[in-house]
Amino acid sequence: MTTSRQSLPEYAHPPLVAATLGVYYADATMEIEPARLAAFQQRLGPEWAGRWKDAMVEVDTAETDFGLEHWGDQLTNVLGDRVVRVTQDLFAFTWLGTADAHYPRYENVRDGFVAAWDAWAGLNHVPEEQIHTWAVSYLNRIPRGTVWQTPADWTFFELQPQSPSLSARIASAHWEVQTPELDNGLSVSWTIDSSGGDSAVPAIWVKLTATGDVDGAVNFLNGMDAGRGAIVKTFSDLMSPAANAYWGLRRRDA
Repeated sequence: MTTSRQSLPEYAHPPLVAATLGVYYADATMEIEPARLAAFQQRLGPEWAGRWKDAMVEVDTAETDFGLEHWGDQLTNVLGDRVVRVTQDLFAFTWLGTADAHYPRYENVRDGFVAAWDAWAGLNHVPEEQIHTWAVSYLNRIPRGTVWQTPADWTFFELQPQSPSLSARIASAHWEVQTPELDNGLSVSWTIDSSGGDSAVPAIWVKLTATGDVDGAVNFLNGMDAGRGAIVKTFSDLMSPAANAYWGLRRRDA
């Protein structure tokens, strides 16, 4: 599957706070010892000076992966806007939005992933043939005071029930969406953070994740491109015209 040139949604100021590209590969016997991580960090260069963290990545945070909750080694760059995460069978590269960050073009995130993956795969002698699944995940944070004020306004998201009284009781939901761009479709999750977290402002988190199998007909980078295209198109389709206008929706060629 290869992506064709098409008109894709693009936002002037989207609510995106994290974009993750990753691959799963068949090498679960690999030992992730400190010396291996240090060698990988050296290959990444001085931008990645810092300490590795051995920590659980929780779902519904900016550092979320593709929905898997397991331990992994994680390194953040010095600017705090890029993260690499490795396990015995997963490699993920994440762009993290900071307070004043503008979402970079997808091509820049993709280039960052490719450079980091090449360093990891080269160090560990992981051939491309071992990659069996690609994944792309976009995490959006939509605070109160933007496109919504009360639960009655949650109809900006078209998968939400139209009844304000019913919507008020929904803390989280998950859907599997079929899309013509992907054989496997994609998942959409909705979570309400009523506490406001660090910002003290309640927010809605909307995460879209596309995954696909890698075989002789599907290169994992082509799969990621198709997944990204399906994610941004689905996001714009799910949002109301008023919400899309608020984030500055426009179109561009893929």
